[in-house]
Amino acid sequence: MKRFAGSPLDGRVRDGLFALADEGFAVDEAVAVARALLLTLEPSQHQRVCQPIDAPQWRAWYNPEIPFNDYGVRLEATSPATRDAFLGLLRACTSEQGFRKVSRLMDANHFLGELYDLNNIMNRWSFHFMLFGEPSADRPWGWSIYGHHVAFCCFIVGRQLTIAPHVYGRGAKRYRSRR
Repeated sequence: MKRFAGSPLDGRVRDGLFALADEGFAVDEAVAVARALLLTLEPSQHQRVCQPIDAPQWRAWYNPEIPFNDYGVRLEATSPATRDAFLGLLRACTSEQGFRKVSRLMDANHFLGELYDLNNIMNRWSFHFMLFGEPSADRPWGWSIYGHHVAFCCFIVGRQLTIAPHVYGRGAKRYRSRR
């Protein structure tokens, strides 16, 4: 596969966009949570979730509600323990504000599924999840989530975390569930 170099507006690739640095990220917590998440997966799910660090699936994310690929696992097809562990990983890798934002977008996705009677493709857990590399305190690894309203890649090297690219979408500012 050809090396991915981004999509620069002027056609010139810029190296060094994210210089390696100790940014104080609590990597040990994220590693522990990621490893615990892996233990909740069925063997077939584990095989689908775990990708090499340089896998082309890093670029497989999409944002529409209709599934365009079948990489990783859809969180809706996992156990409640896996979903809880995913939320733990999300919390370990985002700020409190970031965690709330993604959680609210997942809720908004569920609301739209109820509104349009499309819970089979739009619900709180209708997102693909993959993990790249081995969770490690000193070697590169990361994970991605993608689907309608939320798509981002989380790349970790030591005490540095980068979330890029990322897409967050939202419709109504307020909504009320039918439940």
